[in-house]
Parts: sequence; structure tokens; C-alpha cells
Amino acid sequence: MAITTEIHSASVETRTKKDQIVHRFVGGEHDLHEIAKATDSALSYVASVLQSAGLIEGYYDLYNDSKDPMNAYAGLFRRRLGFKDEATALNSVRLLHEAYLGFEREKDRAGQHHALMMAMVMFNRARWSGKTREADIFKRWLVRAMEH
Repeated sequence: MAITTEIHSASVETRTKKDQIVHRFVGGEHDLHEIAKATDSALSYVASVLQSAGLIEGYYDLYNDSKDPMNAYAGLFRRRLGFKDEATALNSVRLLHEAYLGFEREKDRAGQHHALMMAMVMFNRARWSGKTREADIFKRWLVRAMEH
């Protein structure tokens, strides 16, 4: 019996983090915070792994692919926003601004909120990728939009 326990614990240690996360969830541990602690992983990573494995749905964060729409507004911006360079960021902000104003005319507060959220996502993606000038373009628009 001791040999089986040693083999079992060794096999758990050699599993990838993804395997450990899926194994824990399938084994009945559904508290994502606990799974994150147990696997020394970020909560967002745990949720992303479980969603990719088809074990949960409806999880969205900063790094979700735009092919997974967050809501009805997501399609308006799909594959249209970027921060590759300053020109791309400026074009993205123009698109966000036009949508924001259109939603304002329609009194669609949820649409305006989504445009703000997309700008925040792009700001964070750019700054955490080291693209500070591009990030600043999104930040300046966010500040102006929220003062409006």
C-alpha cells in the first residue's frame, strides 16, 4: 500500500498545472479559489483552463479571445481593436468613440458601458505588454469619456 501511495503522489507531482486543475475540478473540487491556491495558479488561469476544457462556461477576463463574445455588444468590436502601434491604438479609440456616441444618442447605457470596458481592456493589454504610448491613448480617451 505504501508503494501505491508513493506512486500516486509522484504522478500528481509530475502532472502539468492544467492537468492538476482539471483533475481537481472533475474530482469534485469546484471552488476555483481553492483550486488556484492548491495549484499555485492565478484564479484567471484556473477559470481559463476549465473553460477551455469545457468544464465551465461564461468566464471572461482581460485575455479572452474575441471569438468568445462577452455579450451582445462584443461583435461590434471583434477583431477591430488593437494596440500594435500608436496608429492602431488611435484607430481603435476612434471606433470606440463613435460607438460610445452612437450608444449615447440611443440612450443605450449598456452599450456605452461596453465601449468603456473595451477601452479599459485595451489599455491594460497595452500597458502590460510594455506599450506605454499606446496604452496612454486609451487612457486619455477613457478619462475624457467618463468626464462627459
